[in-house]
Amino acid sequence: MITHGWGMAQADVVRIGLLDWMHDTDDGAGPRKTADFAAAFGVEPEFAVTVARQLEEAGLVTGIRSTEGGDLRVRLTPAGKEQVLARRRRRGDQQTRHRSARDAVLAWLARERARSGNGMRKASLFFGDHRSVYEGRPFESAELDAAARELSELGLAAACFSSDGSLLAAQITEVGLDCVGRHRGAVESYVAERYGAPEVTATAGKPGRVHPEDALTLASALREAAPQLTLSPDERAELTDITRQLEREAIRGEPDQSWMVGLLQRAARIAGRCPGGALGRVMSLAIGYAIRPVTEGNHRKHA
Repeated sequence: MITHGWGMAQADVVRIGLLDWMHDTDDGAGPRKTADFAAAFGVEPEFAVTVARQLEEAGLVTGIRSTEGGDLRVRLTPAGKEQVLARRRRRGDQQTRHRSARDAVLAWLARERARSGNGMRKASLFFGDHRSVYEGRPFESAELDAAARELSELGLAAACFSSDGSLLAAQITEVGLDCVGRHRGAVESYVAERYGAPEVTATAGKPGRVHPEDALTLASALREAAPQLTLSPDERAELTDITRQLEREAIRGEPDQSWMVGLLQRAARIAGRCPGGALGRVMSLAIGYAIRPVTEGNHRKHA
């Protein structure tokens, strides 16, 4: 009954809002009044009743007609509670959120181009569009900034940012329109077609070799790129530790190849999965290409 992901109609937002509200206000005292939800959510009482009836038909709530002017008293069913929890799990998935924000911003820019022609669009206008809603709640401003920055890095959009990194305005490019036309705006599909998927994951745990000079170059690049990547504190600390260990090993007289390759594969997994933009994937790809299978000839003799 209720869609999920980004780009929701107002009715879906209210349905999700009612389910969330019922879950959060359940004190075990009995059914909740739709009139109370209407006041808290800022919708008309009649609309709240209509939405509650729709949820009742879907088996997500049970409704009891109140004696107070057609108001309803409702409570969550087990299926309704599970839907609330599942939606909250999706909201907490940062990688999915980032991909969704990126696709939503590109779709919005494409729609603006079709409706009003070429030209920059103010970032604030995005939050007045239904595409700005993810799992029933608006994206955060920081998510809009990160999405626009990556679209700009990929050449799918042109964007202007303030000195503090906040998005001011953006417009879709011809490359972005091509992505929308051929990939239905799925940026991940576009990136996979253009750049290919990082190959390092396929070689994880398999024998490989990397030239010490390449290892030092990658360690330096990882150190410079780290501040631009969206990493958790633990991931950032791990990447810093990997970089230090890699540098120490690479300058030894006889570096341990399996150790260096293992460090690089760990770094590639961290860089490749972070929602920090194209830079992380580029770093992951670079590492994948630097690691050579032991059976493959190299242009330079490995230590």
